[in-house]
Amino acid sequence: MQPSTESITTLATPASQPTGRDHKYWRGFFQDVVSEYGYRSLRVEGRLPEDLQGTYFQNGPANFSSHGKTLGHIFTGDGLIRSVRFGPDGVEGAVRIVNSVGRQRERDAGKPLYDEHGSLIWQKGYRLERTRGMITGELPFLNAGNTNILPWQGQLLALYEADLPTAMSPETLDTQGVTDLDGSLIGPFSAHPHWVSERRCGYNFGVRSAGKDTWLDIYEMPAQGRCRLLTSVKLDRRCIGYIHDFMATPNHLVFFVPPMHAGMGDLLNVVLGASPFDMAQWEE
Repeated sequence: MQPSTESITTLATPASQPTGRDHKYWRGFFQDVVSEYGYRSLRVEGRLPEDLQGTYFQNGPANFSSHGKTLGHIFTGDGLIRSVRFGPDGVEGAVRIVNSVGRQRERDAGKPLYDEHGSLIWQKGYRLERTRGMITGELPFLNAGNTNILPWQGQLLALYEADLPTAMSPETLDTQGVTDLDGSLIGPFSAHPHWVSERRCGYNFGVRSAGKDTWLDIYEMPAQGRCRLLTSVKLDRRCIGYIHDFMATPNHLVFFVPPMHAGMGDLLNVVLGASPFDMAQWEE
């Protein structure tokens, strides 16, 4: 199956790239997507099974340049939603970039606002916001919506590791905005939910900072009904960003909490511009 002869996605190489990005295995990964399109017919070579119907969604980072600055980490690439729709009348494809609030803020400011890890940069005009974010545990992130895509109850959610999901239109892939699922989410919602068929439920989590405390929030997403917070577990360490995934079985949700910790003294450096990931230490 190949796309139609119309131009669909154009790649542009940023003017300057870190040396490591020039490696043959990484060069294509960091190219920018400079055009996007809604659903259009795709040309099919060969014959598709008659019972193949439905929509395939895929998400991943794209666009690693912002106002003349080249970004070198996959956390900061804009989410790029790709979709192929199979139906009785043929096959259609679409590509849309997640129009995140962070990127909208950069366009309004006319300059880069986020660092390599997606945190708000310590700079004039934004220092108070960053300081307030550290105090409240809500450090402003880019929230690029670039890590996973979750269809759920007619919704389409672009997921990021450390923030709320971004709602996308399943019909057009247009960005609808950040969502807390009708008030069900009280903090970050990870990019790695798991579906448990025996329970007809999906499960996910978020790591949330609240002052000196860090909480593991666990959510249930049933096939029908509202998403709900199952429980919040207080952690004995500030392992911000280091609970990446978990296991889900019909009877248990299993989390590995690594011995990573960012002390209160290190948080001052984060307020002044350091990445919270760089401040974490291994403490058994």
